[in-house]
Amino acid sequence: MPKKLAPQPLRIVRMQTAQGDETGRDDPLDKIVQTIKQKHDDVERYDNTIEFSTGKIQYTFRMEKIKNFIVSTTVIKYVGDYKINNIIDDYESSFNLFDSTSPNMPSNVLSTFIIFVLPQQSEHQSEGLVEQFSQHLGKTNLGIGITRGCLLSIFETDKEDQFNRTYLISPLNDREPPDKLIDDMLDDVKKLVVYTAELSRLYSGCVTFFSALKPGEREISEKTEDLLWKLIGPETVDLGTLESGLGYIMERESSLSAMISTMQMNRIEAESIVSKIEYTFMRMDERRVENNPMNLEMEAETYRKISKSFED
Repeated sequence: MPKKLAPQPLRIVRMQTAQGDETGRDDPLDKIVQTIKQKHDDVERYDNTIEFSTGKIQYTFRMEKIKNFIVSTTVIKYVGDYKINNIIDDYESSFNLFDSTSPNMPSNVLSTFIIFVLPQQSEHQSEGLVEQFSQHLGKTNLGIGITRGCLLSIFETDKEDQFNRTYLISPLNDREPPDKLIDDMLDDVKKLVVYTAELSRLYSGCVTFFSALKPGEREISEKTEDLLWKLIGPETVDLGTLESGLGYIMERESSLSAMISTMQMNRIEAESIVSKIEYTFMRMDERRVENNPMNLEMEAETYRKISKSFED
């Protein structure tokens, strides 16, 4: 008789990316461990990973450097009995508990992904499961697909949180260990987290340009038109007024030209990042579920809209 497998726990994973500190020499995990130990006794550290428990919740925290970013991964694992509806409604409080316990977390977060990792499901349950999560999260489901033996569904993001994502993952393939399927999926998601952080950093560096370009162009147009009306008007324009007006227009035009040149370079970089995101999704070899939109289709469109900001 085959050995009965223990039920898989529900996990909620939060991946956050912040700008790396090139000059910092202190180990941030040391400070986090010291802070957590003031409230918890069973804190264990393994290289760049911390583990501890509080009640029926197990925390695992990992910090690593990828490119020029610090990527922190917090995993909340619910052991014992739980009501999934309550957890969906209250999961943010569990992360807040961890954050208050470890105030030395990296600041200036560029991207945040929340991934609900459910126990193994059957494919015919997938649409109902996604609908359940959509209602409790208050977020519209964008896509449903099967990739790497897992159900994957991505939920909508508000424009002000366009660099944050909410994912749902559940293993479906019983031919491989569920943990391996999940680990493979989370490795892919981590790449998307970093690419999204690259786009977020680029976007935040251009926010002042976005707000300055159109008003600047409008101002130059108005100043030029005003000067032209003076030139063709009945009164003679003195040389000082002409020089002052032309000098101001040329100075503003030069500033705008420099901003536009920078934006053109940033547009090329943004499109390159979006291409890497699309390629990551394509490598995941997603399969459609019924007539639902695929995650690749919807996410590609979402990221293209962000890159179009640079083009506009």
